[in-house]
Amino acid sequence: MSEQKKDGGPAFPAHPHQKGSDYEKYAGISLRAYIATAALQGILAQGGLGNLQDVADRTRGGGIEVSAAIAFADKLIAELAK
Repeated sequence: MSEQKKDGGPAFPAHPHQKGSDYEKYAGISLRAYIATAALQGILAQGGLGNLQDVADRTRGGGIEVSAAIAFADKLIAELAK
């Protein structure tokens, strides 16, 4: 069995009164995805990590900006877990 990626849990955890309800099954976006999304937005707002003449082509294949945003999220979650 493969080890599950530590994603930091839900970005917006359930309120204690919602525990045990269907809400927990659909907790929404993970903290990892939330941080990566914010990081990617900042990277792209600053012009990316290099020449972004063709953003559409680069992001379709993942691109270095997406990889950097995910790496940033993983590093932040690891630091917060200490």
